[in-house]
Amino acid sequence: MVNNTFDKVYKSLIASGVMTTIQTLITIQNMKKRYILLLWAIVCCTGILHAQKVMNYKFRAYQGTFTPLVNATSLLDFSTGSAYGNNYSIGFPFKYASKTYDKFAISTDGFITLGQGSTHLTSSSWDNNLRNGLKGKRPIIAPLWDDLSLYNGLVSYKTEGIVGNRTLTVEWLKAYWYNRIITISVQVKLYEASGKIEFIYRREGSYLHSNYRGASIGITGENTGIQSFLSLQDVSTSPTVSSTNENGGLNSRPATGQVYAFAPPPPLAITSFSPVRGRVGTNVTIKGSGFSTTATNNEVKFNGIKATITSATPTELKARVPVGATTGKVSVTVKSETVTSNNNFTVVVPPSITSFTPAQGAIRSLVIIKGANFNPVAANNTVKFNGKTATVNAASATELQVSVPVGATTGKITVTANGETITSATNFTVVLSANAPRITSFTPTSGPEGTNVTINGANFSATAANNTVKFNGKTATVTAATTTALQVKVPTGATTGKITVEVNDETAVSTNNFILPPTITSFTPARGLVGTNMIIRGKNFSTTAANNTVKFNGKAATVISSTTTALQVKVPTGATTGKVSVEVNGKTATSATDFTVIFPPTITSFTPDKGAIRSKVTIKGAHFSPTAANNTVKLNGKTAIVTAATPTELQVTVPVGATTGKITLTVNGITIRSATNFSVILSANAPQISGFTPSQGSVGTKVTIRGRNFSTITAKNTVTFNGRVATVTAATATTLEVTVPSRASTGKITVEVNDETALSTGDFTVTYPAPTITRFTPDKGKKGAYVTIEGTNFSSTRQDNTVKFNGIEATIDYATGTRIRATVPRGATTGKITVEVYGQTATSATDFTVISTDPTITSFTPERGGKGTTVTITGTNFSSTRLYNTVKFNGRSATIISATPTEIKTSVPSRATTGKITVRVNFKTATSATDFIVNSSSPTAPTITSFTPSQGGEGTNVTITGTNFSSNPLGNLVEFNGMPAIVTSATPTEIKTSVPLLATTGKITVTVNFETATSATDFTVGDVTGLPQNLKEAQLLLFPNPFVANMTMEVKGKVSSNQVKVVVFNNKGKAVLAAKRTLENGRLVLPMKELSSGNYLVKIYIGKETVLRRIVKL
Repeated sequence: MVNNTFDKVYKSLIASGVMTTIQTLITIQNMKKRYILLLWAIVCCTGILHAQKVMNYKFRAYQGTFTPLVNATSLLDFSTGSAYGNNYSIGFPFKYASKTYDKFAISTDGFITLGQGSTHLTSSSWDNNLRNGLKGKRPIIAPLWDDLSLYNGLVSYKTEGIVGNRTLTVEWLKAYWYNRIITISVQVKLYEASGKIEFIYRREGSYLHSNYRGASIGITGENTGIQSFLSLQDVSTSPTVSSTNENGGLNSRPATGQVYAFAPPPPLAITSFSPVRGRVGTNVTIKGSGFSTTATNNEVKFNGIKATITSATPTELKARVPVGATTGKVSVTVKSETVTSNNNFTVVVPPSITSFTPAQGAIRSLVIIKGANFNPVAANNTVKFNGKTATVNAASATELQVSVPVGATTGKITVTANGETITSATNFTVVLSANAPRITSFTPTSGPEGTNVTINGANFSATAANNTVKFNGKTATVTAATTTALQVKVPTGATTGKITVEVNDETAVSTNNFILPPTITSFTPARGLVGTNMIIRGKNFSTTAANNTVKFNGKAATVISSTTTALQVKVPTGATTGKVSVEVNGKTATSATDFTVIFPPTITSFTPDKGAIRSKVTIKGAHFSPTAANNTVKLNGKTAIVTAATPTELQVTVPVGATTGKITLTVNGITIRSATNFSVILSANAPQISGFTPSQGSVGTKVTIRGRNFSTITAKNTVTFNGRVATVTAATATTLEVTVPSRASTGKITVEVNDETALSTGDFTVTYPAPTITRFTPDKGKKGAYVTIEGTNFSSTRQDNTVKFNGIEATIDYATGTRIRATVPRGATTGKITVEVYGQTATSATDFTVISTDPTITSFTPERGGKGTTVTITGTNFSSTRLYNTVKFNGRSATIISATPTEIKTSVPSRATTGKITVRVNFKTATSATDFIVNSSSPTAPTITSFTPSQGGEGTNVTITGTNFSSNPLGNLVEFNGMPAIVTSATPTEIKTSVPLLATTGKITVTVNFETATSATDFTVGDVTGLPQNLKEAQLLLFPNPFVANMTMEVKGKVSSNQVKVVVFNNKGKAVLAAKRTLENGRLVLPMKELSSGNYLVKIYIGKETVLRRIVKL
């Protein structure tokens, strides 16, 4: 049995190539020893086998630039039909398929091989075979492996760059491919920093002659056989690759500038995990690389105890701390390879309160709290009575002795030990003396900061300084006092809430809130369209968005989010220019200035539809500016003079240099385009362009333009390359000699003579050398920090460079040809830096680390509780100013007791339901990884057992089944993820409702008599089809949106068809309009005049792609 097992595995290892090494170790005749040796070999080499497979390399195809080598090492003896050479230096240690190589061999037949110390090619080997060829001389890097000849060409190579970021380029320039005509040039690039391999091509000549071509393109490992290579299956712009099927019959040339790239898979690594501490069951996010996207293919352990993985991506795993876990390292195992975190994860055992005695007592009385997991050092336990910190006199792991603190009021007891907080199940009742202060009333009940308030009651001190008065925790100045009345001023920074009076260590709390009225200090922007997002700043707003009523000149708006000092709102449909008002708690604030509502212009017609230069055109439509200078009209991009204007009509003159095309109009920053072209009529003597050579080139290239009716005087011809004016160096009536101007881009050539303009039929392609990034400093920073990027081929014109941090565009401070300084943008995340110059992009070899200032929640304690329970939220980047944080329990705003940058203490609000806790700071929101569970002990509390359907759009009818509902529809408050819905009918066990406007996916809640039930699962709102919002290789624009009559669709990029089908659905999911149209120059007009005002979904079919968008009809 052992012998059979040995033989089978032995043969398997022989086939894989591993035993080539193992056999040289030792020959052991004893079977037992052979078996043990074999097991050792399997364990040691399994990881190597996996790592060596080139089949795991990632393939990409994209467009680049073939730039011939200069000052390179040229192999002059390779200018023949067949040649090869060995032992050329790569110039740096090149890591490939888990090995490091320093030498390479070259063949004229379009491939190189790699070696460690030496290479061993014995012929040029034109017989291409990625699967099994060149055994013992592999690995092979083959950009075009076939019978190539370099009779009039050149093979050369060059290593360049700085240490750690060097590149080897091997070039076959002007090669014959199975014929005597120069047909192609090819390059291979090996990158030191990333281990990436690139193949770059340039076509030479116009066509291929021979039909005997049959090339292989790809890479191999050292071994032969399937899964030891990657082979391109075609030479398109997006080919596939295979590790089992070699296509050795490729007989077409890749396009000029085509790049095929192979990059090694990222290594298995743990870079971080968060939170760094937590209880059993805590959700932990592990970040790194090399993870499997299939959760079950990863194994996560906490100090050796296996955890459940809830989600997986190549760079992130989410797992729960398992039962039995203890403090220690986190490990991840993928395909028998294991990595371990550098730091420990701390498993927290929370304290618990089982009882406290007595259940009531006076200030300074002794209370004994019993439980578990307290800290035996008294000072390491924090005990609070309804938020007031007490002194811990003595402590053990199971008992605390504390004194009721001065200022304590009736409420829960909390204990914080070892970073975890627990709350008592019942209240401790503070027994006040007969002489304790009492508040019976206060007047006025509302007012701004500085308002004089009279507090009426009993047992106040007649000495003003002996009374401590607070407005929702903010201390006020007492200006006068008797035993029954206090005169105070509302303090700066006060917010709506209870008034407290403390006298002789005892505290009275008002029954009602003192209300501070809202104020508006500013709003931005000051003008905008319907649907524009606006920020209103001021004071004393409600942190619950629905409790703020915002109106634009009397028209109610939707409040998206809110803090006490800022509101985010959308300009509502029907709004007109006028004041903005905010109403909170029955008090209203009005802005000092107007908000200007902008309506987008429309073009309904223009007459005539054709005309000569300087002829008059009348444009009709709506929402033009009556001031002529405030309207910008262009004919196919050429600015025209507006001679007269009304809100519905413009008189313009066809400008010199205009060409046939669309009319555009810009008013109030909004641009619209005519549905049809205006045709410019040229005279018989107008210039014409019949062609130009060459068809592409870089800045400074000499171009000959052919045509007629040019001026023989060079200065009287104005030539542009896609709008950029060029210098004319020579001119006849039929030819012009020009130079491609600086900053020119690919596009049409125009020639203007005597105020008339000719437009080329085809584009002139402007080429630029590709930029490179050699380094950047610093390598980490916060948003707004300066970063200096060094490299080559940047533009010294700042706006010609586009810098992005992990895809987010940055502002460039200055630029030279080799250096750019940019600012880390808002929204940037850790990742690569890219620099795009004239359509070509360089990517940094390493990541820039963004130091986040966004808030995060790492944990909260306790994990459950009822209304009023004190909850401690731990995290980062909170505001130490209590009012600058907004805390919500599943969307319900909570009162914040105290705040530091890493800890917030709050209490569970009335009507809170089970769900996530959020903390919002400076308009950035952190969400807890787990739900806070809201307990309800009432036997009459409502419950939700089910709802149907489980998904739908705005207006969809939904039936909710459960118990203890009110039979009065108005007695039930139904919310979809916090958005209130209308209840149409109700019984104690069933509610009928519909999905409200602006609802989002989330839980359904039903509140009856201040008790709330939460659904177990989410209701899915909106895009129930999961359709994308954009096309795979193109940008889709719909404008204007909101719209009045028609809407224009524009597609920028590559689509598979110009045929478009459009279906429009109302908010009940009913199709109300369908149309088929054809894209012309990437555009079409959608006729939507017949639609009623409201919100719609539009589904757009282009070829095999489908896009879903929301639109608004005014």
